[in-house]
Amino acid sequence: MRRWAADVAAGSADSLMLKGPNGTGKTTQACAALMALAGSMRGEFATMTGILAEVKATYSGPGSERQAVARWRNVPLLVVDDLGKENVTPFALAMMYAVIDGRYQAMRPTVYTTNDDSASLFAKLSAGGDEATAKSIVSRLADARQVRIGGADRRLAR
Repeated sequence: MRRWAADVAAGSADSLMLKGPNGTGKTTQACAALMALAGSMRGEFATMTGILAEVKATYSGPGSERQAVARWRNVPLLVVDDLGKENVTPFALAMMYAVIDGRYQAMRPTVYTTNDDSASLFAKLSAGGDEATAKSIVSRLADARQVRIGGADRRLAR
């Protein structure tokens, strides 16, 4: 994490994918990266479920879908926690692609956490019926630095 954060502080646009079982410290590590970079760039933490809820809220409230997606595309550093926990609908997949691809194209560093490897994430995302978009998302995520975090669920060990 320190090496990745130092690289990003020095100008790297690499993203980071933290993979592993529940309770192994992925979110803690992602937050540590956010804190390590707080002095050099603005960052935000969200779940993809939360991002999708924010976009949906624009349909009955202030703002627009475009503005909500742009917010998450453009934040200099973003942590997306628990990727793969979303209820995958055509809307969800389209918005996920818009955010992930927008950040990828703009070369904005992003930390993703997930319990899934690429194959199981693809299976979850393509369950909504759009395999091409699911494949595009997983392909962009595969370009991130991959870190597997193992071990037992620390929350259950308490």
